[in-house]
This record gives sequence, structure tokens and C-alpha cells, in this order.
Amino acid sequence: MNRSPEAGPPAAPAARQPGAKTASSSRRYVSLRWIMAGATCALMTALMMALGFLAERNLRRVMTAETEARLSLQAQNLALAGSSALLSDFPELTLNPMAKTMIERQPEIAFVTVVSPDGRIVGDAELQRIGQRFVAPAALEPEGRSHPGSRARLLANRTLIVASAPVQVVNGRSLGTAYVGYRRGHIDEQVDHMRRTGLLWLAAFLLVGGLATYVMMWRFLRPIQAVRAGIERIGRGDFHQPVLLDDPTEFGMLADALNTMSWELTVARDNLVETERLSHEMELAQSIQQSLLPSARLRSGAFTFDGAQRAATEVGGDYFDSFELPDGRIAVAIADVAGKGLGGCMVTSMVSALLKAYSVIHSSPSDLLGALDHCLAGLLPRATFVTMFYAVVDPGSGEMVYASAGHNPSMLYRRRDGSVLRLNNHGAPLCLVRGDRVRRTLSDSSIRLEPGDVLLQTTDGVNEAFDPLGAEQFGFDRVEEVLQRAAPEGADAVLTALRKALDDWRQSEPFTDDETVLIIARDPAPVDEVRSDGEAPAALVAEALASGHALRLRAELDALDGLEPWLHGLPEVSEFDERSFRALHLALYELCANIVEHGYRNQSAEDFMVWWIASRRHFLIIDCGTPFVPAPWLPADYANPEIRRRGRGHGLDIVHRLASVKFYPATPEGNITLLTPREHAARTPEEVAQ
Repeated sequence: MNRSPEAGPPAAPAARQPGAKTASSSRRYVSLRWIMAGATCALMTALMMALGFLAERNLRRVMTAETEARLSLQAQNLALAGSSALLSDFPELTLNPMAKTMIERQPEIAFVTVVSPDGRIVGDAELQRIGQRFVAPAALEPEGRSHPGSRARLLANRTLIVASAPVQVVNGRSLGTAYVGYRRGHIDEQVDHMRRTGLLWLAAFLLVGGLATYVMMWRFLRPIQAVRAGIERIGRGDFHQPVLLDDPTEFGMLADALNTMSWELTVARDNLVETERLSHEMELAQSIQQSLLPSARLRSGAFTFDGAQRAATEVGGDYFDSFELPDGRIAVAIADVAGKGLGGCMVTSMVSALLKAYSVIHSSPSDLLGALDHCLAGLLPRATFVTMFYAVVDPGSGEMVYASAGHNPSMLYRRRDGSVLRLNNHGAPLCLVRGDRVRRTLSDSSIRLEPGDVLLQTTDGVNEAFDPLGAEQFGFDRVEEVLQRAAPEGADAVLTALRKALDDWRQSEPFTDDETVLIIARDPAPVDEVRSDGEAPAALVAEALASGHALRLRAELDALDGLEPWLHGLPEVSEFDERSFRALHLALYELCANIVEHGYRNQSAEDFMVWWIASRRHFLIIDCGTPFVPAPWLPADYANPEIRRRGRGHGLDIVHRLASVKFYPATPEGNITLLTPREHAARTPEEVAQ
């Protein structure tokens, strides 16, 4: 019976260094034959010893009981014989031969003696003891055993067992006592003899059992040599030669398992080589794709061009880019290829190369997209298409000309009123249909990006992100909410807020599609009221240093608790009534909280200064955080439920309602905020907060 499995792919043995020692050659082993033979002998020895101990104890108990019974009987017989002898004039003539005969026949008997009632020996095996007073052996104690029908009494010490029986006549008159003493050592001698015999038999059994066990183990373990040779071949990397073992025991099963393992290792090794090759190619593709993306944000004039990408697999089908054109304008593009993996990466590589080439030739975004469609249609298989948004921005005028080939609508945040516009498009995706029909759907659109505006463009991996239950998508409305909330703080804030919103939406679920974001942000323009009064920021700082009362605060919200006691310590402010003081404290707290959260982003290692200039009766705040220039203030309509539900973003509205505030961002002295309290506020802080 051949137990080798089906032959797998051949594999060459691994090379070994000359003279190298394997673990099996350098380590000493003990044969299982000797281990099993020794274990069997040890087990048999322990078992035989236990049985011998029990047998010896039972034998000693039986021999002792039998000896006591026989001794009692002999003592009674002696007493019976001595009753007639003691009635004669010379009892020793009868008792002496009887005692000698008992001792000669039973050498284990120590003494045979008949004693008169007055304690003198009247019968004994030795004539010279006749007439002497009988002295019983020392330390005799009752043996405590009784034999039915026996009148004998048993006494014993460590060396003797003594049986005594009364010598009586028919009328019951006592004539004396008969004693028979037995040596205990005789029992020990018999037990020792039997023990020596048992040990000889035990040694014979152990020898025979050990040899039999060794022979059986040698027979049973003989297949292990073939198994060991097969394992060593596998260890050397030789998976081709199977283990040929015809054995009905577990060794045969082990040989089958080794053959199966050899074939599986061969397959796994081939798969590993292929996996490593694919992994290397994937890393190369990922490196190529990363090289297609901008390595850093692009700044041109007042514009910032930024973006980010998270691929659902090692490489994805999304792409974005921003680069400067020869005429000084900035070209931006974002694309989504139908497909992921290496195929999507190859298409994005072609799109990137063609985009850079055609951007120099075509000044019109729609013409460029049309040229891309015409070129890609001859390269891509059917059912492969690309959605793409392409725009050209003039940093001087802020004019943006764009066209879209089936891509997501762009979202434009307008700083002047805080609204968000959706720039929809009607173009078809590139290569969706052939024959230049896509070109006829494309058209250019134009819009001006004003100071503080932020344009956001995404791929469908953002708006189509599902919640953990897979029931609802993130949607464009939520993207718009994130943009409206974060855009006043710039491009970085939009990227961070959108990523956090997506992570919170998915929770722990992995994203299933590439997420790519493109942002065009224009810096805010200085607010008109900043310098309308002709104040010079340097002069304000100089006056504060000369005559102001200063408070240094760390850039953390807990540090703002020091504002109230500091205000109480200012003589001019302490004269305010309770309502005006609370309004001033609330306005100053809101301004400082904005600096901590948005200017310094809660970096407690930083600090800023608050000054009270009594001569001008205003506060001056100087910080070196991120500049923040708000849009011209328009009172919020709190009758609108949407405004009330917003929850955040009411700080500056509260400040404007409670005090007069002016901003001087990014001056050589830092960001300067000028706050003038209204000693009699139009509304209480509680009313404003409501």
C-alpha cells in the first residue's frame, strides 16, 4: 500500500554549506526503545514491590495467627499430660522426655516448662532446672487474641510468644501451669526466605519483560526511521520526494500527513514567490501614483491650492493635481477612474501624462477634456470611463474657468455672506460613449473667487461613504455643512474637519472607495473697519507698553478663568455696574477663547497678552497665532431656527452686541484686537446668550 499523495510541483533542495552541522547531528538523543523498556521495567518493579509488600504483610499476619493457634493447642496438650504426671511422685520422669521431644521436633520452640502452684519448675527439657523457681520472660503482655474452645492464655514480648494453660484434675483442682515459648524470629526467617525467593522471581520477570518490551518497541518504532528521513528532507527544502511507508498504524497516518504537507509547502512557496512579486509591483505602482500627486500645497498670489487622498486599496483610481501654466495661471484637476487597483493606477497615470501635455496646448478646459476623451477612447476598453473636473484660475483677478466631465458638483463657500453654492455641470464622463459624443456635452463656465472664498471638489468616495449599517450615505448636504462650518478658518481646517466627519460617520468601518479632496482657497481681504480710524497698530502697542495694565494668559481655556479677578482689580472697570461688568467680561472672554481655539489651536505652551489702557478706556489683545480676519459683521437673525440650531459660531456676534471691536491681523507687532466696552450695554449677557 503506497501512502504517498499526489505529486505536486517539483522543488529543488535548499543548498547547504559544506561542513554545516544540522541540529540532529549535533544533539544527542535517547532511543524510545530504551525509554519504553526502562519505563516498563520500572512500572513492573513498582507493581511487584507493592504486591510483595501486601503479600508479605498478609503472610506475616497468617503465620502469626497459625503459630498462636498451634502454640495454644500444644500448651493445652502439655497441661493435659501434666495433670496425671503431677499426681505421681516423680512427675519429671514423664514431663522431661515430653518437653525434649517437643523442642527436638520444633526447634522454633524456645522452652517447654510445667510449673507447680508454688512457682517451682516440675517439668522441663533440662533436668538441672527441676526444682528451681520459674522466672517468666521480661515484658510479657497479653496478646489479646482468643481462640474458641481454648483455655490457653497468650502472652508476648518483642522476641517471644508464650502460651500458658492450667494443669487441672477432674474436680477442677489446679495442679500447676504449663508454659510453651515460641521464638518470633522463626516467623521472620520464614518471611525473609519467601522474600528472597520473590526477589529472584521478580528479577527474572523484569529481565524477560524488559527484553520483550525492547523487541516489541524495536518492531513498532522501525517505521520512524522513514518518517525521520522524510522530515529531514523537508527541512532541507526537498519537497518533491514523498515518504514511502506501508504501515497500518499512526506512523502511516503521519507519513500521509508529511506528504500532504510537502505538497502544500510546495504550492505555498510558489504562491509566496508570486505574492512577493505582486507586492513589489504594487509598491512600485503605489510609488508611481504618489509621484503623480502634488508633493506640497501650491501658493500663488492670494490663492492656496491643496488636496488630500486616501485610497481604499494599495493603489486607487482617484487623481488630483495643481500646477502652474506658462502664462502664470494655475491649472487644477481632479479625476475618478471607474476601477481600482493596478488597472485604475495605470489609467490615472495616462490621465496625468496627457493632462500635462494638453494643458500647454488647450487654454479652454472643455477643449482639454475633449482632447483627453478622444485620446483615451482609443486606449481604454469599453465600460472604462473617467469623471474629471478641470479648471484654470487667474491668481491676479480671481477668475476661474472650469469644465466638468460627469464629476461631482463643486461647492463654493462665499465668505461675504457665509453661503455655499453648488457649481453643477452637465458634461458626460470621458470615454462613457465613443465617437466624440462626449465632446459635445462639454462647455466652459466662469466664476470669480472673492477674498475669503473656498472651493471644494471631491470624488464620489466622500459623498457615497456609508454609515456602519450600510443604510445611508454621507451625502452632499453633509459635505456642504462641513465646508460652511470650517471654511472661515482656511483650507487646512476644511481638510481636517471633512476627514473627521467621515471617520465619525463610518465609525470603525473601513472605507470602500477612494476619498480624494481638492481645495482652492483665496486669502481673506482686510476688513474695512480695521484701519478706518487711522490708528497705527504700532502706536497702539507703544501706548499699551507705556501706560497699560497687562495680563499674560496661556493658550488654554482654563487659563481664561483669570480674566474676571484681573478685571475686578482695574479701578476704572470696577466702577461699572453689575450688568456692564458682566457684559464686558463675556465679550473679552469670547475674544480670548477664539484666539486660544483658532489662533493657537489649544497649544498651552504659547501665550498672549491682554492690556487695559485707561486713558483710552479700551482693551488691547496681542497674539502671534494664526491670523483671523472675520467678514463684516451682520447681526444674526436668532428668529431663524437654523441659526439657533447651529450651536456654535455665535461668539463674534455676542462680542459685537456687547462691545465695539476692531481687528488688526498680521501686523509686525502680531495680531491686534481692540475692544472698547460699552458701560451700559443694550442687552444683558443672558439675553444675548439666549
